[in-house]
Amino acid sequence: MLRQAFLVGLKILYLYSFAVISLCAFCFAKQMRRSRPSIACTNLKQIQHERTKNDRHIEFGVDTTLPCILSTVIRQALNAKCWLLSFLDRILLIGNICTLFYYQINGETMSAIHLIGGEKGGVGKSVVARVLAQYMIGNKIPFIGFDTDRSHGALLRFYSDYASPTIIDNYESLDAIMEAASENPEHRILVDLAAQTHHPLAKWIEESGVLELAEELRIPIYYWNVMDSGKDCVDLLDKLLNQYGTRLNYILVQNQIRDENFTLLDASGVKDRALSLNARVINLKKLHAPVMTKIDGNNSSFWAATNKDTESMRPLGLLERQRVKMWLRHAYEQIQWVGL
Repeated sequence: MLRQAFLVGLKILYLYSFAVISLCAFCFAKQMRRSRPSIACTNLKQIQHERTKNDRHIEFGVDTTLPCILSTVIRQALNAKCWLLSFLDRILLIGNICTLFYYQINGETMSAIHLIGGEKGGVGKSVVARVLAQYMIGNKIPFIGFDTDRSHGALLRFYSDYASPTIIDNYESLDAIMEAASENPEHRILVDLAAQTHHPLAKWIEESGVLELAEELRIPIYYWNVMDSGKDCVDLLDKLLNQYGTRLNYILVQNQIRDENFTLLDASGVKDRALSLNARVINLKKLHAPVMTKIDGNNSSFWAATNKDTESMRPLGLLERQRVKMWLRHAYEQIQWVGL
């Protein structure tokens, strides 16, 4: 409640300042228009560019870049020295400092580490990682990706601008994950774990005290356990829960690549135990196999797959693109329910 009240107060402060600025700009606009008629049009484009460029930084319902934008608006719109400049700049600066101070004293961060795992191969871990990456790009959520697959890393292949390779059995390489989360509090950290990587990852987590450090830094770690309907996935989930208990945040991804019914999981009692640990469960529908084959064959991101391609040798047809859109829509609804 205290945090919400604080953030609402800051937002009111910013909006009030913006209203004052707008009024001041309107009063001076007439005088400026007489002597410098070209300024208004030019500055309007610059202001619009600044607002578009900074849209991606909106988090927690408060635009943390708004003080910078307002200062730019004031100087460009008025283009003159005014006592109001220093006064409003001080207000905005105080608001910004209060925001940063609040998060510092409460040790809160917007960062979170999302491990996309599931020890069994072929269950769709990389597909889930790609969907999450596309979701964050589409919703302008800044993130940093790490790919542990040495042979055919999906994040490196389809989202190379956002990801870097990670050597799973090298502590220094894995350390970069925690360092990225600590040094970039506005970013989510997305880690695509290849099959058969649990043992070296678990060893690094235990020997490096990763979970203890994450708790100290208040960086939540989410384990997206991707699974099909087979019994081996149930057994692997059971081992995961036995190993980490309440120390991880679990998201069970029921990937319907083999079957839509997860009766073995439902009847095992393992799912109930995961739910008792506050695990969340989502379903990922199966995308029509020929469509997925075309997407992978064209080395396309999911965004590219939903748009008409005139350069590929095997472009997706109109209804194939529509199927991708419908599949992504359902996946995004599931992700929105979980939250990032």
